[in-house]
Amino acid sequence: MLYKNEIKQILPCDVPKFSEKEGLRHLSAAKIEDLEKSGKVLVVDFYYKTNMQVNCRFFTDGKSYQIYYPIEDSWNTRLLNRYGDARAATSPDTRKLINEFLKDSPKYYCSEYCKADQIIDSFISASMGKKRDKAVARKQERIDRHMEMFPDYPDDLKGFCRQRVFMKYIFFSSIVKNKRNAVCSLCGEEFTVEKAVKHKTFGNCPKCGTRAQYYSDWLTSSIKEKESICIAHKVEGNLIIRGTNATVEYIKNEAALRFEDQWRTLYLSDEKAKIYSYNNNFVYPYGAYWHETKWSNRNSGYLYPNNLKEVFGEKYYNIDMQKEFSKIEQPVKFIPLLDNLKNIPQTEYLVKLGLNRLASEIEATNLQEGSDFASILGISKQYLPLYRHYNVSLFEHEIIKTSKTWVSIEDFAKYRELKIELHSPDLICKLLEDMSFTKFVNYFTKMRGLYPKEEMRQIINWYKDYIEMNKELKVDIKRKAVRYPNDIKDAHDRILIRFSEVKNVTENEKFKIAIKNLYAGLREYSKGDYAIVLPTCKEDFIREGQSLSHCVGAISSYFNNHMEGSKMIFFIRKKDDIDTPFVTMEIDMRRHAILQLYGFGDKAPAAEVKNFAKGFLNKLSKRETTKEMESAM
Repeated sequence: MLYKNEIKQILPCDVPKFSEKEGLRHLSAAKIEDLEKSGKVLVVDFYYKTNMQVNCRFFTDGKSYQIYYPIEDSWNTRLLNRYGDARAATSPDTRKLINEFLKDSPKYYCSEYCKADQIIDSFISASMGKKRDKAVARKQERIDRHMEMFPDYPDDLKGFCRQRVFMKYIFFSSIVKNKRNAVCSLCGEEFTVEKAVKHKTFGNCPKCGTRAQYYSDWLTSSIKEKESICIAHKVEGNLIIRGTNATVEYIKNEAALRFEDQWRTLYLSDEKAKIYSYNNNFVYPYGAYWHETKWSNRNSGYLYPNNLKEVFGEKYYNIDMQKEFSKIEQPVKFIPLLDNLKNIPQTEYLVKLGLNRLASEIEATNLQEGSDFASILGISKQYLPLYRHYNVSLFEHEIIKTSKTWVSIEDFAKYRELKIELHSPDLICKLLEDMSFTKFVNYFTKMRGLYPKEEMRQIINWYKDYIEMNKELKVDIKRKAVRYPNDIKDAHDRILIRFSEVKNVTENEKFKIAIKNLYAGLREYSKGDYAIVLPTCKEDFIREGQSLSHCVGAISSYFNNHMEGSKMIFFIRKKDDIDTPFVTMEIDMRRHAILQLYGFGDKAPAAEVKNFAKGFLNKLSKRETTKEMESAM
């Protein structure tokens, strides 16, 4: 083992002597010291050839190593020569001494032509590889040990999935002897049904009373359902939780279920790192393996409730887990819910109200001080039936809380039907500042009917952009017909044309003012078959982008950067067809470099066009471009 304070006191090696013909910038020298604490230590010093000052020092006892930089007074264990530009001249005696000392060390590569830094870097790489292999082996051993902790699935898991998770079916046959035979997928009892029964309609099993979907028995092989199940276990005093993919298929009206764990989280009481989380990854063609993750799994799944009393005892943070979760028939984010029960006191109250989804997603910043539904969530207590019935999410809670009008159960049902997928509720909350919730769901339900294949996110963004463009154009949107057009896409596209025209006029006025300074010093340039054309208005950018099917006219930053003089756009045209877009070039005027050079569809142009572009770039002196840029900004 190396002791830094001790090895730091070792005097530098004697300065080596080398011929002036040696073309390397560094010199190396080595010696072996026998120290009281560190034992036998190999010391290799690297000198700057120009001033004979020590650049860095390498110490090793053959097992561990340290690198010291005297000028910076710093230590590290990185490779000496990571970039190949610091080779050190090495005498045969120095090379021999290093190799003799390291001969029993981790395997490394060395030839008679290797320099000292190469030998040492080879040793460091071998040492790192050995440490890495040991770390990987230790980690895999720990993973295997953790995986072995998980017991078999509960005996009644299949029954739970069939009863609480998957769809129930009544499989019916063709008409035989003027009747249809049927069988319930849940209870397995056989009976007859009416001849007029239709495929995928709903009814009740006359034997067990379960509501189920009628399904033609000749189509049962097409059924395949997959759901996530969350199962908690208590093993040797440790809480371990698994997320399992449950899949069901039907073979001759009989359910065939299979289970496969997708994630596992362990809360271990006897290890320093008490929480371990793993995901089951699949890499083709190697198969599945368990991969450790930094964060606990936050996915939702149907919680298996039958062993919760055994796992959590009578109470867990004042919650009877068995009682509260036995009645839940919806997926729940169980691990975040456990974390919230531990860290946010109000979570207990939300769970007891049956609001498990909100309880699992809520954060302390979303809650207010209080002891009842209204004061904690900041909304009327009359919303409780809605929240219970629909198991409202945090996203939906923020929308309801923002709404200036009452959100009825009927309107909320319409909202759910819209299936809006946004990363945050901010956009909807912004719209609700100027429209009622009823108007919101009715209007966007109507627009969904016009554009059933479009995502609701797109339709809502059309409306947002439509309103913003009208406001910027100072259009009076108080009229109902203006604020709520009958066809939002058509209205959006029409106002966009007008908005672009007005905006282009404004930007063109600014462009005309800027051109005098922007193009100062830029002379016309042509050579061979090609010439440079300078854009003079916003429409030139749009025309170039549309003609060549690239984004120079669609992304405003190109125009703005050109106006500032920092990154400018130049059009390369054929001399005999000077008005037709051909190739577009973007130049960084600060670095004097071509950033982009593309023809139609972002395709690279021919070599002769590239040479022409380089010729134009060379004509732009750095002094001129800097002067132009400063005067334009």
